[in-house]
Amino acid sequence: MNVIKEICDRVGVIDGGEIVELGPVTEVFLKPQQAITKEFVAQVSDFEIPQEILAGFQATQSSTDEHRKLIQVSFLGDTTFQPVMFELLHEKSVPFSILHGTISRMKETPYGRLVLELTGNPQALDDVIAALKERGLDVEVIH
Repeated sequence: MNVIKEICDRVGVIDGGEIVELGPVTEVFLKPQQAITKEFVAQVSDFEIPQEILAGFQATQSSTDEHRKLIQVSFLGDTTFQPVMFELLHEKSVPFSILHGTISRMKETPYGRLVLELTGNPQALDDVIAALKERGLDVEVIH
């Protein structure tokens, strides 16, 4: 899988004699759709959210009246090195904490992932998530 990640442009995943996933390496590795692909990618992934982060967020979630969301934001290509997160979160006045993150390369394509805790008005949090998506970032609400 590391060799595929480093030298290939496209990849196909075969399960039970059938092609179950096919596409650019960056898409298949960063956004796997099938369970078998997710299993393969996990073997070479340099990004897994530590369980203590998830457990810590869940433990404090019920003990506070603040509205909070735990999100994972994925960057691909040029947006990896642009200050999109800072600009948007500053503009919307939404406090955030970076809990985990990585930046790496797949061939010549940079990518990054951040796990953020957003705090504030529920509508403002939803607005930030929508604005991140509008700017081409992949956002997953974890909690």
